[in-house]
Amino acid sequence: MARTLEIRRHTFTKKGPARGEGTTISQEGVDLARRVGAGLGPFHLVVVSDIPRTLETALAMGFAVDETDADLSAHDDALHRQVAELGAGKRLPFATWARLVSRPGPIGEHARRQRQRWLALASPTPEGASTLVISHGGTIEAGIVASLPSALWVDWGPLLPCDGVRVEVEGGEFVRGTLLRA
Repeated sequence: MARTLEIRRHTFTKKGPARGEGTTISQEGVDLARRVGAGLGPFHLVVVSDIPRTLETALAMGFAVDETDADLSAHDDALHRQVAELGAGKRLPFATWARLVSRPGPIGEHARRQRQRWLALASPTPEGASTLVISHGGTIEAGIVASLPSALWVDWGPLLPCDGVRVEVEGGEFVRGTLLRA
């Protein structure tokens, strides 16, 4: 029996020039997270990145957070520079992220870190149970293309707020993935 990770992007954030790492979610984001959260769970474990909007999303979904993990965020400025140099934004389809991940540099390294971290989070999850991970656009897509065969995600568009991917882990390997739309 598989262990399941549900990896979701945070919800909508407040708009404006002061947006940054600590950006808080908007009322629209709270409403979306509540609607999505009502259909989720139960979860063995809930893990968020260290950027507040992921914690706020989990709480708005109705889940207590068990762990905060800085590895679920892209804190490396070199990664952001590489994305900018390639003329890419973060709202890209999975196939574009696959091209970015395949290049040498921080994007591929970040993608492989996500894969390893997600496998580590799946390990203590009991068979047949699920863990919820709330992370970020760009981080999730990069990690998914490093974790699952392209046949699963080749036609998936970008992740929007509260979208995600459900992945199943068996024998310490990712075996299936399903796109989840909010």
